[in-house]
Amino acid sequence: MTETTPETKGRRAGRVRFLIGFVIILSAVGFLVARGAKNAMVYYITVTELVQKDRGADLAGLRVKGNVVPGTIEKDELVLRFEMSDGVTAVPVTYKGIVPDTFGENGEVVVEGTLASGNFEADFLMAKCPSKYEAEMGEEDKGTSVQSPKSTGV
Repeated sequence: MTETTPETKGRRAGRVRFLIGFVIILSAVGFLVARGAKNAMVYYITVTELVQKDRGADLAGLRVKGNVVPGTIEKDELVLRFEMSDGVTAVPVTYKGIVPDTFGENGEVVVEGTLASGNFEADFLMAKCPSKYEAEMGEEDKGTSVQSPKSTGV
């Protein structure tokens, strides 16, 4: 017959407390991972898709990708206004915040925010860094090809 001593009861209580604490911590970590994954999985829509969604209702929590329309950038101390386009449709954007150094005309941008009354109010602005490996706009392949170096067999 096994007897339960105060020492055995203390060990069980300690294990139960440990398991409860472990489950709480594991649940909190799981919640944070799920929430972060949800935010990371927000994909962007095009400007045309944005305009098609606008049926007079305020649309919040949107991420939109497009290019800055040349000649539309207006900047004062606190507010940046510009138009962005996907080549088919354009929409005015208002942004209050720090403007990335790579932001400029014809630059590719992704904005996150709310569409209200035909104006996109951006809470977040990301500007794509131009790649030094991409050809400049208007440059076409003129029939030349680049081949990988041949192995010398060394």
